[in-house]
Amino acid sequence: MNREINILDLGCGPGLYTEILAKKGHKVTGIDFSENSIAYARKSAKSKGLMIDYQVGNYLEVDFGIERFDLIYMVFTDFGVLKPDDQQLILRKIKGALKPGGVLIFDVLNDKGIESKIAPKNWEVVPAGFWRPTPYIALSESFLYEHEKVLLSQHTIIEDDNEVTTYRFWNHFYSDEDLLAIIEPHGFESVSFHRDVLPEGDKWNGDNVTFCRLIK
Repeated sequence: MNREINILDLGCGPGLYTEILAKKGHKVTGIDFSENSIAYARKSAKSKGLMIDYQVGNYLEVDFGIERFDLIYMVFTDFGVLKPDDQQLILRKIKGALKPGGVLIFDVLNDKGIESKIAPKNWEVVPAGFWRPTPYIALSESFLYEHEKVLLSQHTIIEDDNEVTTYRFWNHFYSDEDLLAIIEPHGFESVSFHRDVLPEGDKWNGDNVTFCRLIK
């Protein structure tokens, strides 16, 4: 991109990509519901002399404006976390906020080898780690809802005082046909899918991730 464009980062976190784009001379807005992430992003941008508009908020509720942005993106598979009604809502909001010819980019986990992503039951005793700074037992397992293309990862944490907390993470997987069914009602001029974006790594990287490029 040789000209300055107006960019919106949905779920910008601590500003990893917003800073890269701002350094290239673009006008960038970042929205995230994490106050800590936005506070860090603002401090980082200020220390580097970058003018980035950071906003704390739920992007399902924030007003993006009308025909304001040349590029809107939502990465780290945020789109697949949303409920179907919220996916339709965010696509409507984005379509309205893009300028004519503007681009939307988002990524999802595709349905390549879903079965291989089922983790076996596992338990471990941890003196201190990811879930707690104090000793705990972690019981982990996953469940595949094949028809819905949804994988549930469940982690039960048992602490020294016998307090038990269960965490559940839902991952949705999509074929190109699934994505087209979601996208087509919104009337984008062009839709393309790309699996050659991320480097190969584990079962959650490389061509296991589909990037979607939509043009208004």
